[in-house]
Amino acid sequence: MSKVDFIEKPFEELTVEEFRSMRRNPKGSISLTDFLGHYNISIQEYWDYVTENKGVAIVHEERQTLTNYKAAQNQRQPDELEYTGAEIQGFRMLRGYNTNKMSHRIGIFADELKRYERRKKVPNWIADRYISDLMITKNEIHRLRMYLGRRTKGFEAERTIPEFIKNEVRKRDRNKCTKCFSENRLHFHHKERFSKGGLHVESNIVLLCAACHAEEHKSEQSYWLLKKMAKDARINE
Repeated sequence: MSKVDFIEKPFEELTVEEFRSMRRNPKGSISLTDFLGHYNISIQEYWDYVTENKGVAIVHEERQTLTNYKAAQNQRQPDELEYTGAEIQGFRMLRGYNTNKMSHRIGIFADELKRYERRKKVPNWIADRYISDLMITKNEIHRLRMYLGRRTKGFEAERTIPEFIKNEVRKRDRNKCTKCFSENRLHFHHKERFSKGGLHVESNIVLLCAACHAEEHKSEQSYWLLKKMAKDARINE
């Protein structure tokens, strides 16, 4: 067991001397695996620190771990190899999350998320957390990259509302129509129309019963379809 204790401060704030005392101490050192886990960092972040600070030479254990990491990275699909800070910020904004809400969702400090979102490249484990927790689809990744690369004039969202967004809306609106408070035949209504670019975010979606939903679209082409849906639902009750 190591005789060296962790220094309780953020990894990026460690001085070279503090780093050496934990990883290069002749009386005992903290293993690389434990070090990465304690500071919740990737081997790439660790490697960047070592190479950016003069006088910290890489040792055999680190070199072998880095070799294995790069080999695993090369096995990933081309569209998954690298993500930018702007892209993961786009994932977050696509779901209407600010950094505080995202921090609460994935358990990483908001200030740390802001630093990642400013980077040109982010660790894959961070991008994977954003993608999996926000249920970002491959199609959405492709469309967002097209938009950020200025190959399209706007971002076109998928029509299906993510289930966790639906659950947040149901909880906020207490499973009732926000107009008449009915608990029957509830629909998800975009305040800014989906057809006009309204996103699937909690702040843009409300619960409406079929009848109130139809009234919201009274001047639109979809009005009579929604009206018929409301009428058919009443007949079948």
